[in-house]
Amino acid sequence: MPIEQIISTLKTKSQSALVGASRNGDVPVVVNVDIDSLYIANPGAGALLGSTASSVAGAVTIVDAVSGEPLGDQFRVLGVTEARPTVFGAAAIKPPQQELAIISDDFAKRLKIAIFGE
Repeated sequence: MPIEQIISTLKTKSQSALVGASRNGDVPVVVNVDIDSLYIANPGAGALLGSTASSVAGAVTIVDAVSGEPLGDQFRVLGVTEARPTVFGAAAIKPPQQELAIISDDFAKRLKIAIFGE
């Protein structure tokens, strides 16, 4: 998959989850996410390994949009699919675009929880 498609999917889903999530506070912030790990499962690897799951992980920093100062410590967020054990589980692995959509949704959900506790 093209890296641009991966970034676009993660960004779109994360922004969708975060926009309007908290109506409290008046400090505009920027959420910086540095993705450092991405794995899209495939049926061949699942059959060979006995189980596999797609995943995406990144380091998140929240900064004041005006001053650029960090607001708290950096933290990590992980988005994953469920593990699919055995050869039969490998058959349940979706095409790459669908796997990316699943882990992006999970990542966005966990990002929102990490920031807002919701």
